[in-house]
Amino acid sequence: MVGGLAGGGDPGHRRLHIAMFPWLATGHITPFFHLAKRLSRDYGHKVSFLSTPGNLRRLTKLPPALTSLITTVPIPFPETVHIPPHAESTADLPSIKQPLIKNAYDCLRPAVQSFLKSAKPDWIIYDFASPWLPPLAVELGIHHAFFCVFNAAILVFMGSPESLLDPPPSRRTLEGYTVAPEWVPFESDVVAFRPYEMKNFAKYHKSAEYTSDTSDAERWGITLRDCEVIAVRTCPGLEEEWCGLLQGLHRKPVFPIGLLPPELEEEEDDEKWEYIKGWLDKQVPKSVVYVALGTETALREEEARELAKGLDESGMQFLWVLRDPPEFTKKAVEMLPPEFMSKVEEEGKGLVYTGWAPQARILSHGAVGGFVTHCGMNSVIEGLSLGKALILLPMMNEQGNNARLLVSKKLGKRWRGTSRMVRSRPGR
Repeated sequence: MVGGLAGGGDPGHRRLHIAMFPWLATGHITPFFHLAKRLSRDYGHKVSFLSTPGNLRRLTKLPPALTSLITTVPIPFPETVHIPPHAESTADLPSIKQPLIKNAYDCLRPAVQSFLKSAKPDWIIYDFASPWLPPLAVELGIHHAFFCVFNAAILVFMGSPESLLDPPPSRRTLEGYTVAPEWVPFESDVVAFRPYEMKNFAKYHKSAEYTSDTSDAERWGITLRDCEVIAVRTCPGLEEEWCGLLQGLHRKPVFPIGLLPPELEEEEDDEKWEYIKGWLDKQVPKSVVYVALGTETALREEEARELAKGLDESGMQFLWVLRDPPEFTKKAVEMLPPEFMSKVEEEGKGLVYTGWAPQARILSHGAVGGFVTHCGMNSVIEGLSLGKALILLPMMNEQGNNARLLVSKKLGKRWRGTSRMVRSRPGR
């Protein structure tokens, strides 16, 4: 499916120089990098991958066969008052401060413009957050495509550029987002927020203290309106009905380019993986539940305790990757009940691992049978591609919609949890 974007898959097609500029979030950079590798490996295109130095350092190592085709281009992250040093992605800041990253991202324009003028790529593939890029590409005579890392249903839910830039009456209140939009001709709960999800979304995206100079609706609307081509990380086998709506909604070429699953052979062994692998090797096949809630999720203490209680009461072995939230005042493990940690440490009930962990490697291990996921699409695709049972625990933004899509396709089960955690995230 990537061939539709890359030249139709014709072995005689011209080799291109493609620049790529993802949004500064792990959930965006990762699929952009997967796409870069596919374009180079399968079609022989040269790719220049633009991002800030801190984000480029987080990329997996390229296989030797691709080092001559993919070049990383560091764009210095601007110094700002409210963003601490070395914080260059949304994972480095609490949700309420993430609009500051968007303002910093806009400041990358001069460096991006300078690169495009000197390198003169044939195409630039970009993300939702840079509405200034399409007119720049037109000025420089560069073809330009928008790559949507969200699934087709989410793109339908957002609507046309016109509805984003000038919302219809049905989209001028929070309640309007809790029902399927008028441009969907069939009933579905996939393309509607639950009331509590909409309130949480508004809370994090309308902070009075930390704001973006350009709203997300404007960024999305201008990006979708002004791009030549839309590439969506999905496939008709998963979202046939939603893919079918996109072409009419946007009135331009829309390509479902596949799910871009991880490529395990390109990851290196390291001490972190060896430690985790050593524990997994001791477990019975398909006996372990892997729990990971993404790079941006910060559990409240009540939620962390309820999740611990649910894992304990399940009676199953588990591997829980628990991340300290940015700018935290208390470590994540300190939020867990003492009796839970004693069972983990003394009775071998599971493993709580703090910090970054090689998720694809973990999911590929034969001891792992189930995956409790926050329903970010990177994690969902990794779990599905590696054949794991998905237990869906959406936490923020579009993740509730993703969970409902997976349930509708019989690809996952919603987390039921213990009483308090279920009540804290109603609308199951």
